[in-house]
Amino acid sequence: ESVRLGRGRRRKHLASHRDFVLRDMFSSGLDLRVVLHTATVRAGGRLAGEVQLEVSKDRVDAVDLQLNVSGEESTVIHYQTRRSDIGTSKETSTTDSEYEDRYARSRRELLRVSMPLAQFVGGVVERGSHRFPFEADLPIVLPGSMSACKGQSTCAVSYRVSARLSRSGALSFTKTHAADLVVLAHPDAHGAPAAEAGPAHVFAEPRVHPVRQCLCFARGAVVIGARADAIARPGTELGVSVAVENRSIAKIDFIDIELHERTTWRAEQRVESASEQVARLRVSARELPGGLEPLKSVKGAGAHESVQVLRAMLDKLRADSPFMLSVRGTAGPGVKGALLERTHTLSVRVNTPGCCVTDPEVSMPVAILPSALNTAELESASTGLPPAYPGSGGSNGGGSGLGGAVAVVPMAGMPFGGKPVHGAAAGEDAAHPAPSAPPMPRAASAPTSSAAYIGWLEAELGSAVDQAAVVARVRTDPAATSLPELNPAQYGRLVSAVHSTTTQLKLAALLASRAGPAFRCAHLLAALRALHVEHSGVGRVELVQRVAPACADEAEHAHLIAAELSRFEQLLCEQAGMGAPYSGAPSTRTQPSPANVGQHSHAQANAQGSRATIGGRGGDGSAAGAAQLDSLPSVRQPLTGTSAASTQPLLTL
Repeated sequence: ESVRLGRGRRRKHLASHRDFVLRDMFSSGLDLRVVLHTATVRAGGRLAGEVQLEVSKDRVDAVDLQLNVSGEESTVIHYQTRRSDIGTSKETSTTDSEYEDRYARSRRELLRVSMPLAQFVGGVVERGSHRFPFEADLPIVLPGSMSACKGQSTCAVSYRVSARLSRSGALSFTKTHAADLVVLAHPDAHGAPAAEAGPAHVFAEPRVHPVRQCLCFARGAVVIGARADAIARPGTELGVSVAVENRSIAKIDFIDIELHERTTWRAEQRVESASEQVARLRVSARELPGGLEPLKSVKGAGAHESVQVLRAMLDKLRADSPFMLSVRGTAGPGVKGALLERTHTLSVRVNTPGCCVTDPEVSMPVAILPSALNTAELESASTGLPPAYPGSGGSNGGGSGLGGAVAVVPMAGMPFGGKPVHGAAAGEDAAHPAPSAPPMPRAASAPTSSAAYIGWLEAELGSAVDQAAVVARVRTDPAATSLPELNPAQYGRLVSAVHSTTTQLKLAALLASRAGPAFRCAHLLAALRALHVEHSGVGRVELVQRVAPACADEAEHAHLIAAELSRFEQLLCEQAGMGAPYSGAPSTRTQPSPANVGQHSHAQANAQGSRATIGGRGGDGSAAGAAQLDSLPSVRQPLTGTSAASTQPLLTL
């Protein structure tokens, strides 16, 4: 093992063994231990415990005793590289010994709070048992403890409470001890109540899926769409509505509805993921409404995504009674961190019998929130130390030695969330730093200029644990009162950086109001393209509904926003009561086809001797925004089609 570690790591291994032996020799007669009142605490609840110091000698040198509460995201990805000392000739067989294991590591601090528990007068501790009780109110926004693995690759959100006894003297070693803490995510954290009051359902857009046998023989098509409750909690039921229309000669036996939990983590430049099924329901074809009988002949089979087909599928989804899918109680709530994330995807798959026949499938994201608190958990979360907690009375503790009143760990006003570190800085020795480590850097104060504030806000959203608090701060920061420098590219990045859909919509509307007359349709287009239609649910429709009226040029360029929406999203706009052009209904102005947008707008600009840009504002912001928007994909076809002619000049992106 030492040979495999290499010379440098072997030297470190021997030094660590030597330190262990010396610590054991010169720390005899001294025992330090962290004891927690309960090892599992809800975020927002009270952490309580004590540090126990047992001295069996007459006296022991000691300077002070410090307590540290820390939390972090940590990721490890295992990979193999071919050893350089083995030849690569064809005669050499490939075996495990030809490769060596390597590990990519990354780490991000979520929380680190330190406080002194005791200062020892004279630098000594007398013989006896000493108790130092403490308690702390954990922030409600802390993500819950979690872990996932795939082979030797792992990721975790972990918390720890540690104590450190500093000692003086050349042969006196620092004594440390740590206890692991399990934090349960609070059900009302990260805008959960607002999420429950937000969009009630998410949709898997109805799609026409060609049915083939052996990858080449056409058997028609199946139209499938689904609607589900937007949120659920572990141990509860999730309502799912399914609409299927069989336009093929293939028979449909049953439909599988599955909820998958996927954890993805990153370390340095590598990515790993693990998936687990947390709910499943098999529905017989007889339980679904009509339209599942196969066609008798392949002639005339198939379908296309016409307006009539999409509207019929939407009506069927809203009219049918949903199937209830039981979510496993062990399912973890969704997590979105800088290094890891846990998401949940609901899939609906049509099973067709036969060999090598296509099974059409659609999917949509579902939010799994932390489980709700019951009465007993609420009482436990709000209760600190018991009234007669050992060592909490008097300076001598009634025979318990040093100690005294319960020490309250300061949590209010502390910074939460930091930037990830990679490589050697994120190694095992760097995990959960000791209380002697420098304090976690506080978030930089918000800049006073609006131009610098935009960059600061983007950095804050990327590192903050509680993004809802950052968005709430935008309402009160003086520099955010007016943001005319906000360009479309920045607006799209800021909106897409927020994890919660509800908080995302709040930020989008807030920034639009603060940008004032400088907010144009280009800003909304950039945000829509940052929120991909495949994973948007009804979020993009609500974004248009809330933000489009704030666009200064909505009357002239609303058709571009409508063209960015899919046909199904335009139907949702129609259901929401939005008129033309968002609902897909014909508007008073005609629009050129996407193929002719660039040529037509350039010709108009040259004819008038001027160049129109989205935003209508000079300066670096608008130019950068227009250039950024120009590189994005072309808009989608509107619901009613397009015209090759235009009655007025179209803007150039």
